[in-house]
Parts: sequence; C-alpha cells; structure tokens
Amino acid sequence: MTLEALLAYAHLLAIFTMIVFLASEAALCRTEWLNAAVVERLAKVDMVYGIAAGAVLVTGLARVFLGIKGAAWYSHNPLLYLKLLMFLAVGLISIKPTLMFVR
Repeated sequence: MTLEALLAYAHLLAIFTMIVFLASEAALCRTEWLNAAVVERLAKVDMVYGIAAGAVLVTGLARVFLGIKGAAWYSHNPLLYLKLLMFLAVGLISIKPTLMFVR
C-alpha cells in the first residue's frame, strides 16, 4: 500500500513539474523577450521539461507494473492506451521546438 502511494506521489510530482516547465517555456517564448540569453534559458528549461516527461513515463510504467492493480488490470483498460498515445503524440510534437532551442 505504501509503495502504491509513493508511486502515485512521484507520478503526480513529475506531471506537475512537466506542466510548470511547459508553462515556463510558453512564457519565455514571447516575441518581445526573445534574445540570445532567453534562447539559452529556453534550452535549459526544455531540458528540465524533457527530464520531467521521462519521469512521468518511468513513474507511470512503475505504477502499471509495480502497483497494486498490476499490469493485467491495466492491459484491459483502453484509457491507458489512450494516455500513452497522447503522451507519445505530445512527445513527437515537441521534438521540433527542442531541436530549435538547442541550436
């Protein structure tokens, strides 16, 4: 039971971290603020966003395979597949801006 709670807390923390840094990227992308220093900061913020996205994926998979419900329950849940598909779509969409920030 404690493991399930810790996994849930870690997953939510990773999700909220990802949201905060995505909002930070959106705030930094204002055209009147864009200069070399802001682009460098965007690259750093995007790196933390990527790390948080990885943490969301890892903690989510840990909840599936190590959680109380188990992988058998989740394998029959279509919402899991929908969430994974949406997560993959957002990840693919964010590749282009990430490459632009790194340049």
